This record gives sequence, structure tokens and C-alpha cells, in this order.
Amino acid sequence: MADPKDAGLRMLLDKFVCVRLVQMYGVDLNKFQFDFVQTWAIFYMNADGTLYGRYGSRSAMQKGSMREISVEGLKDSIQGVLDFHEIYTKAPQAGLRQVAGKQTKYAPKWSRPEKIPTLAKNKVLAKKFTAHATTKNQRNHGVGCIHCHMVASSQLMSLRLSGEPIAEQLVWPYPMPSAVGLQMDPKKRSTVMRVYEGSAAAKAGVKAGDEILRFDGQTIFSTADMQWVLHNAPSEGELSLAVRRGEETKSIPLRLAKDWRRRLGDHRFTNLGICMQIAGFNGRPSGRNSLKRLAIAVGRVHRKRMVGIDLRRHDTIIAIDGNRETMNLGKLTEYLLGVKPGSEIALTRSRFGEEAPKTVRIKVN
Repeated sequence: MADPKDAGLRMLLDKFVCVRLVQMYGVDLNKFQFDFVQTWAIFYMNADGTLYGRYGSRSAMQKGSMREISVEGLKDSIQGVLDFHEIYTKAPQAGLRQVAGKQTKYAPKWSRPEKIPTLAKNKVLAKKFTAHATTKNQRNHGVGCIHCHMVASSQLMSLRLSGEPIAEQLVWPYPMPSAVGLQMDPKKRSTVMRVYEGSAAAKAGVKAGDEILRFDGQTIFSTADMQWVLHNAPSEGELSLAVRRGEETKSIPLRLAKDWRRRLGDHRFTNLGICMQIAGFNGRPSGRNSLKRLAIAVGRVHRKRMVGIDLRRHDTIIAIDGNRETMNLGKLTEYLLGVKPGSEIALTRSRFGEEAPKTVRIKVN
């Protein structure tokens, strides 16, 4: 992005004043809100502070970012923003109505990452980015280099430790369009590539090839823009879609059923980090849960916290506090966030080569 090899992308970027931030220390969270669980994100902004849109998405599914972004898609998105900028420049009030919903209205509890309590206590990360690394750990992780995913997990942990309620959208943030049944074409700004059978989008009548012009009244330039709409959507209700299908523009109501966010709750770094911080292990759903029973394949364990506790990598957790209902990674995170700090959880695990499962108890942070 600093020096793109694609000539067409360079020409488009030359029409902007490009500012690059390489870490989250000092970033105003009242202004810059996005899906923190990714490698990078772009904000399209007017000099007067009006936010036109966002770009940059990362699926939890196989191939991650490659499923959602591309140079072609970025160029198409940028061109859409430049076209919109012409409209905004000529008629600011009319233009603002099209992007009003994109302006950040939610004020986070902490205005900057380094003020989040669990980050503020970290003597390495809480230092200014210009501080010098003096130890191997500082050289490996950076001094004051707060990664995007650290913001999301630290917000959740700080709220949990303070005993404050945690909003649903913080536990299940920035749903991908797949949560409502849409897979977007990564090579275009806002075109549907696939509609999943039986999904909310399929029931609403959305079709592959539809170009999404507006979502909940907001002009759409990218999948990230759609994530923003879904992030701020109600737990249950209806959103409006305006799509171009051939030469025709259609208005389509999209119904959000109860618990729609929880269908695809795998948010990668955030979930894995939260599980490790709370319970000293992390893992992902195993293929064994095809029987609709809990099966979490342990990925990592915290060696110091697990001294004397018989839980290892590659074990399969088949019950948590006696509960055997299947969980995706998001539901596991939600469950652990609800456990009181200092209490214990009981994990029933199975291990290859052992005849019977064993229950271990873990004290949570």
C-alpha cells in the first residue's frame, strides 16, 4: 500500500492525501471504529471529517483475506468513492444523507487504546511507540506497538474484570455478509457472488450478480461497509437493501431472525486471545461436533497456568461445566466472558489413547 506496484492503483491513490498509521497507539477510537481483527483497514474521508466508507475485510473461513479483498476490488471501491466525492462536493447536504449512517455515533468507554486498563497495565505496550526496545521481548513485540486485535480483546477483558455488562455487538463484532447468507465478489466493490440456500438473503430474494447500492440507507463501497451496517444492526429486525439487477433497481427488505449474529461467530485472534486470557487455553470446534455435541480441539495451553492440570494440545473438550451442546468459537468466548473472575470451570476432555474422558478444573482470570 505504501508503494503499490499496480499503476492503476497508484493513479487512484494520487487523488487522495494518503496517511498511513502502522499501529494503534494514540488512535482516536471515537473516530476510527472498524473490525479490529484484520491486518489493515482503509478509511475514505473528506477533509471536513466526513467518513465516506471503509475498505478491508478478513473472513474467518479458509484463505481469510483472499476471500474478501483484491487489488481489483480496491480499485473499484476507490473509483466509487471518487464518484461519490463529486456528488458530495456539489451538494454536501444531499451527499451527507447517503453516508450519515457511516459516521461513528457509539462512544467507546476508552477513547484511546493505551487507556484501556488491561493494555495500560502492560509496561511494554503502554509506552509511546518511539520508546527504544531494550529486551528481547520488546524487540519481538514492539514498544508501544499496539496491534489492532489487541484493542478488541482488551476492551472485552477490561469490561469483564470491571463487572460491567458487555454489549452483544462487542462479543460478536462486524459480522461478515455471510452471516445473512451473502458472499461478495472480492474483485468488485459491492456485487453478490453467491447467495446461500435457506439464508436470510435467499428468503429475501437477493440473487447472485446483484449490485448492492445501499444497505440500510447507506451507500456501499465495499464489504467493510456492509460489515459496518451489520455491526450496528439490531439483534432482531429488518434492514433495507437497494440493489441493481441488470437495468432495474430493486428495494429488498432483509429480515434478521433472532440470534442471527451467532451463526458464524469465529472471530479468530480476538476469540483465541480471550480464551487464553480467561481460561489458559484456546481451541477451535472439531469435526467431531458434526453430531451436534460439544467438541473443541485444544490448540494451545498456557504452560505456567496449566501446571498440575492435565490438559494438553490436541485434547478434545467434550463438556464445559457439564454442558455438551455444540459451540462455535464465538459461543465459547461468550460463555467464558460470563464466568466470574476467580471462579472455576470444569472441562471434560478426551485424549487419544485413553479409554475414558477425564474432568479437570481450571481457575479463570
